Amino acid sequence: MTGKFKDGITWESADKSTMIGLRGRIETDYRHYLGDDAIGADTWDVRRAYLSAEGRFYDDIDFRIRMNFADLNGPTANVCTAVGANASGAPVCNATASVATTSTTHFDEGWFNLGWWKPAQIRVGQFKMPFSLEQMTSDIFTDFQERSMADALVPGKERGIMLHGAPFKGFNYGLAFTNGQGRNGNDVNETIDGKDWIGRASVNVAEMAGWSNAVIHLGAAYTTGTIPVAAAPSGRTEARGIQFFRPSPFSGNDVDRTRYALESAVAYGPIKLQAEYLRATFSCTSAAGVDYHRDIDSYYANLTWLITGEKYADSYRGERFARIHPTNISRLARPAAARGNWVCAIRNSMGAISPALLQQAQA
Repeated sequence: MTGKFKDGITWESADKSTMIGLRGRIETDYRHYLGDDAIGADTWDVRRAYLSAEGRFYDDIDFRIRMNFADLNGPTANVCTAVGANASGAPVCNATASVATTSTTHFDEGWFNLGWWKPAQIRVGQFKMPFSLEQMTSDIFTDFQERSMADALVPGKERGIMLHGAPFKGFNYGLAFTNGQGRNGNDVNETIDGKDWIGRASVNVAEMAGWSNAVIHLGAAYTTGTIPVAAAPSGRTEARGIQFFRPSPFSGNDVDRTRYALESAVAYGPIKLQAEYLRATFSCTSAAGVDYHRDIDSYYANLTWLITGEKYADSYRGERFARIHPTNISRLARPAAARGNWVCAIRNSMGAISPALLQQAQA
């Protein structure tokens, strides 16, 4: 094994079939709200502080163990406790309360991937679920500093087992069986087997057609499961500061939860248009014997332009976008020999809450 500094500290065998690496990164930001009536606190935030060990054995077995030393849920935020309506009928926040969170070191990922047969690989442990193009793209390669509002509906990282692969060029799939309890969540209910099935499939039409300068990504994902105790997902601004929607927990013994997403991305050269639509549905019989049904819809659309001329097709990796390697000398960089890429981007994202769930937030 020989050691070198490349994306951290890496030890690699002579035939490159075995590798072990130590990685780490810290992301920090500052959040400032404008206006005298701002309900969010101006604050510095250590967004992520990862330390991980990852690698592969004999080309076919991959692994990752990662800890996050940053805040799990974000800094102290003001939460909307009373929802009203303005003159046009749109929901507005009438009262807020401060909700404190603490900085907690937590287990972020830990998995083994068995890749003896590339079209059907098996991953076991705690890992990112196959759902949503934006979520599948690493947070250091997303188009914006934070993911869109729609990300509140995705499963994220959970514990379970997944079958995944790329059986032919331009097609990828993933099928997971999980606890359905979120990151670091175990199923502890002895009477309700609340597991989730999560599936996703995506195609790149441009790759199938042999268009090397383009990406035409289309995908769909679906989850279904029964969870013993459920709180509807809260809504928070993309800056992670204001939790503007937080309904009270559902009542009843169990909640049937389904989520689905439609995703697309079209890129040609340095231009990319990406959009997704997501819906989460909660169905349950309350403790009083009343059946109810709650929906949350969300979408985003963003347009990006790599000013320095790189191609998005070069960063596409089967089912997601990855690192963009600078290929041109940036005119904005000093000294002139420095390399880098610059991007101009715009995004619109929103969420739509069913009236019944909005009333639940007011209760």
